[in-house]
Amino acid sequence: MSPKLDLIYFDVRARAECARMTLAYGGIQYNFTDTQGYFGCDFMTAKTSGKLPWGQLPLLAVDGQLISQSGSINRYVASLVTKPDFIPKNPVKAALADALHETAQDLFRIMPIVNLWTEAKWKEEKEEYFTKTLPTKLPALVKMLGTQKYFCGDAPTYADFALYTIMDLVRLVEPGVVSQHAYITAWMARVEQLPGVKEYLESRPLC
Repeated sequence: MSPKLDLIYFDVRARAECARMTLAYGGIQYNFTDTQGYFGCDFMTAKTSGKLPWGQLPLLAVDGQLISQSGSINRYVASLVTKPDFIPKNPVKAALADALHETAQDLFRIMPIVNLWTEAKWKEEKEEYFTKTLPTKLPALVKMLGTQKYFCGDAPTYADFALYTIMDLVRLVEPGVVSQHAYITAWMARVEQLPGVKEYLESRPLC
């Protein structure tokens, strides 16, 4: 019997986006809600009252058991997907997918640039991200992808969704950074046409 899943987060494109894409791709039923919908209180009340295990979101409730940390959530929901090699069976490829996922985590600072910062803080964070943070990873990602369909070969993995989330936000802020890399642009287009993912991306709120 499938577990009852409640994904608890803000309605923004950030730490829960990879999980939402994965659940859509796997055709897995879940309820997306916020702290008000799940705990009956706002985020700050949930945080100060100890309802959030680490005082932060996202959370995934699996039959009522709370799982925190976005990486743990991403790996758990990936384990529910039955499509071949979404988590690679080959241990070396599985480690590669995990490393790629962690690289996406290293690039998470694009999320508050899109969703949180404004004015002087936005300009400062954006400058730092596009001149120092992203350039340390993007050339290696371009090289690793090469002419492959997906980062681990012919089939998408959860790492593709984690990296797509980052590149999608990068493209939103600075479109030219992505468009100058043909392989990255083609890979993003392939991800966007995956069954389930296509429908999710078309229905999510505007950023």
